[in-house]
Amino acid sequence: MPDDYQFKHGNGGRTYFYQSEIPYDPPDQPSYTSTTGTNGWPSYKVADTVTTHEAWGLGVYSVFRHPDVVLTRAIEVPANPNVRFHDMISVALGDKGEISNVINNIGGPTIISPHRVTPKVTNFP
Repeated sequence: MPDDYQFKHGNGGRTYFYQSEIPYDPPDQPSYTSTTGTNGWPSYKVADTVTTHEAWGLGVYSVFRHPDVVLTRAIEVPANPNVRFHDMISVALGDKGEISNVINNIGGPTIISPHRVTPKVTNFP
């Protein structure tokens, strides 16, 4: 593998405390769709080819300014037992849109009404 492989794709990487606010102003869902069936782009993405990676304390926040805008997943990683994540949360800070899952297809959606829900995932996988 080239020397820069790790830095471009995350192989062997470690992250301690990551916070991110995703784009505030996608005007509508069609303009905020990365691939068919996937809304938006994950805030934290580990390449599918990565074999080892570990992260602790990740928070991804939305402040969508337009209604009906959805992010499918805040964090996207390959299904590999050596790609491990700990203590993650997604939060809707505004009153529009949602993040559907914290990591891959796990965690459930941020919900604003009738009660604010901030999904958390303690460990993945």
